[in-house]
Amino acid sequence: MKERNYTIDFFRIIFILIICIHHFQPIINAKFINTGFLCVEFFFIVSGFFLYKSFKKNSNSNGLKYTIGRIKKLYPLYIFAFIVILILTTIESCSRGNLNVQKSIFTSISEILLLQNIGIFNGGINYPMWYLSTLIVSGFFIFELLKRDKNLYLKLLGPLSIIIYFAFINKNYGTLEVWDNINGIYLPLVRTFVDMTIGCILSYIMEEYSEKIKNSLTSHKFFYGIIEIINYIILFYLIIKNTPYQIYSVIAFTILIAFANIENSICYKLFNNKIFRYNGDLSYSMYVNHASIILIFEHIYKRINYLQNNTLLCIAMYIIILIIYSYCIDKIVKRITQRKEV
Repeated sequence: MKERNYTIDFFRIIFILIICIHHFQPIINAKFINTGFLCVEFFFIVSGFFLYKSFKKNSNSNGLKYTIGRIKKLYPLYIFAFIVILILTTIESCSRGNLNVQKSIFTSISEILLLQNIGIFNGGINYPMWYLSTLIVSGFFIFELLKRDKNLYLKLLGPLSIIIYFAFINKNYGTLEVWDNINGIYLPLVRTFVDMTIGCILSYIMEEYSEKIKNSLTSHKFFYGIIEIINYIILFYLIIKNTPYQIYSVIAFTILIAFANIENSICYKLFNNKIFRYNGDLSYSMYVNHASIILIFEHIYKRINYLQNNTLLCIAMYIIILIIYSYCIDKIVKRITQRKEV
């Protein structure tokens, strides 16, 4: 069995931290990261990358079995985080006297069923989890497309969808953060589908031409090293600054993921280390839990003047609390689910 690639796990925790800080910034009236939402592209592309690998290993399976497997893995922590933030938001609404029971019930139903932000229902209580609902739905359709005609999807339908979507977004919006519903087509869901398609195509190319890629990188190590470093600089710039070139982040993330899966690359040599083996689970736990921590921290921030004058301290406290809480919750949920399985 091939050893796990810990380089991807390293980047997971980095980009999750950026997303969590991006969502935290409005609480402290600061803006260090202007377009941290772009990091979601990395997770969609990576998901597509590994979806294709899963398809190759389980070619006799189908989209429904794949989706059920994903839900079984991700749902326990998802539902735990949802219950926590539901309790917190209910307490907050009661204290303000604006609790809407009917709205809370119906929003909860859509969120429990993983239907938020797929075009049927909009929004959710645990608002960052639009990512998971669109990921699950897109994953089902992509697996089915691969199952029915892999070559048609990877060589024609997939590339066409990528070109059409990004041409439309770039012309009409100039940003990847779009929440519109156009004639029944919900753009965040399309965004997820297209990004995952990019990951699938990348995974296919790297599998088909693995030896050629490896030999080329070995022969032109210095040249590819320069490209890799420049790519990191461009990506950092796009995440920090709000520019009209957000679409290029998709290309940069794709290149990053490619290098992360090549043994002779700089990032693979630096970060393919077992010390990052828990980063995958921790990053997911941080993502599903960070909205709850932000909600709690907001109340603390408003009541302590010292924190209001120390932005960096606030961010440091937030990150430390988030990591500790996410780690503990992940362990608790795993222990509970493992007991049930036994």
